[in-house]
Amino acid sequence: MKRDWVVWLGCILLFGSGVVWGSVHLKTDFFVVSNVHDLFDIFGAIATVVAVCVAAVGLNSWKSQIRSSADHELARAISVSLLRYKAQVENIWDCASSAHARLDYKVQLGGSLKERVEQNIQSDINAAQAARVEFQGLILESKAAWGDLLNADAERLVEFEGRCCRCAQKYLKFFMYDGALGRYGLSKSHAEVVKSWQWFEQNELDSRDGAVQYLDRVVMSVFDALRAKRI
Repeated sequence: MKRDWVVWLGCILLFGSGVVWGSVHLKTDFFVVSNVHDLFDIFGAIATVVAVCVAAVGLNSWKSQIRSSADHELARAISVSLLRYKAQVENIWDCASSAHARLDYKVQLGGSLKERVEQNIQSDINAAQAARVEFQGLILESKAAWGDLLNADAERLVEFEGRCCRCAQKYLKFFMYDGALGRYGLSKSHAEVVKSWQWFEQNELDSRDGAVQYLDRVVMSVFDALRAKRI
């Protein structure tokens, strides 16, 4: 019933508009072009309007292409940085795992050999942190372009790497302990390494297979999010 009233109302309004337009009297020469010059002016005006419309469509298409190209380049850069970062994270995990495994087998090393071990561990830490800085810079750029598309997975990866670095740093402190605080200081350094490794044990990431599988899942999740941007 309500629909019928709508139909009738539409018919009445349509009839009313016809009456109004029917009462309007236009001059008989309204559509008559007085000379050829006026005709070309009309055609020129129409051509200008058409050119503006075509230019607007082309501009929107160009903007879309530029945006797509920028997204593709950013996605490619993130993909490369992500693989580089993942390799460094696996390396620093190996360092932290080895450090924890050697924790109860500390031996006295000569000065040059001890310094070499320290340099190797610190080099692994520095490499992981440098890769993180590069990766986080690109993630910040992606946040400005795409919002929080990659944030959750990036934070998981950064947290994992950060815990590996802290464990390696704690071990380095233990390894290089100079005995200034006696056995208490040594025991404290030992406990800090154990505590920093507990997170990996609690999350079943204390084996290399478990750690690599976890990293693979995080990286694949990022790649899945980037797939549409790389096309």
